[in-house]
Amino acid sequence: KNDVYFFIDTNKPLKTPKEKGNRAFTKTGLKVVFHFLLNPKLINQTQREIADTTNVGLGNIPQIINGLLETDHLIKLNKKEYIFNDHKELLDKWITEYAQTLRPTLFKQRFRFQNRDQNWRDIRLNTDKTLWGGEPAGDILTDHLRPENFALYTTETNKDLMINYKLVPDKDGEIFVYEMFWNTKFNDKTVPNQLVYTDLMITNGKRCKETAKMIFDERIKPNI
Repeated sequence: KNDVYFFIDTNKPLKTPKEKGNRAFTKTGLKVVFHFLLNPKLINQTQREIADTTNVGLGNIPQIINGLLETDHLIKLNKKEYIFNDHKELLDKWITEYAQTLRPTLFKQRFRFQNRDQNWRDIRLNTDKTLWGGEPAGDILTDHLRPENFALYTTETNKDLMINYKLVPDKDGEIFVYEMFWNTKFNDKTVPNQLVYTDLMITNGKRCKETAKMIFDERIKPNI
């Protein structure tokens, strides 16, 4: 009254429920889901076996599985068996979340070739520790792409990369180096097909998209 106001605070504040993030699409969850994409049968192994294969703490596994169930990417058949609902849909979701959440944390450094005329195919990588991803991997798999940017996934140190492959640190370099985040038993001539496909799909360029489609149709789709 007369511009005088009384605020009476006698009630307890309403509790707003906190939203729980989906653990399947955190940095840790994405690493586990990637292994499911590489080997869907892994989902029906014991949680300890899943943890050992993915090198992730055992306590994360049930939360990641529950996250996949909540989003309908995973269906429970019975007490012990699961099946993935739509492999392509899960892969597409993983690509989106990988680009935003996981990939930035894997980035190590940019380099360039010491010899500007270096033929990248002549470099002999220690494939137990370092593999081509992205455009060079797409070219290896399809012979359809002339790489302009080069992705390397590795467990080697930056010093090792410089010594072993004659790379020079360069903030504007054409070589992007990332940490290898999966079980190396899935290694081949390149990083796993699903990751090559992912790298190319999140790269601008018509030729990269064409190459990605070839890899999906020829190397991923037949195994889904």
